[in-house]
Amino acid sequence: MKKLLILLVSMPISVFCVAQDTITELQRIMRARIIEPGIEVEIPVNNQATISMLSGFSVGFSRRGGIFYDEPVVSFLLAPGIVLSYKYFYNFQSRVERNRRIAGNSGNYFGVSFRTGFPHIIRTGNFAPVDYFSFNIIPTWGMQRALGIFHLSLALGPGIYFNTKGDFGYSILVARFGIGIDVTRW
Repeated sequence: MKKLLILLVSMPISVFCVAQDTITELQRIMRARIIEPGIEVEIPVNNQATISMLSGFSVGFSRRGGIFYDEPVVSFLLAPGIVLSYKYFYNFQSRVERNRRIAGNSGNYFGVSFRTGFPHIIRTGNFAPVDYFSFNIIPTWGMQRALGIFHLSLALGPGIYFNTKGDFGYSILVARFGIGIDVTRW
């Protein structure tokens, strides 16, 4: 009974214990994303660059209220989309040389993302209806880290957008934050 108890306590702890990496090149990875929900596949194209495709959902959330509004309003939007990204890992080789963690394609990168948004599935509150297709082109700086099977990512950059209604515009800053689980690495 005592051995069983020790085993049950040590198993969850072992998920967070990771041995030193022996990986020296970018990996093919499939991820299930929890924040910015969807499935992402990342494939290396050379020693320092990958192409990734994220098929998932854009989630919008806002809350208005306080002294400028009579009643608080909570708005929510869920729309499917696809994001194609090219990532050039500018610090990958230096991470290898300094024995830094590179598993799960951990590193900083410059790149470009192309996002296609589809009409919304769920909309509440004050979000305008999204009944058209939208497109974004975003030059990005980003970073991603793998901690065991968990994956964190952040991508920032200015963007331009257009849609099938004829609208065109730009965003000074587009931010994407993701948390997920690496399903497979091969």
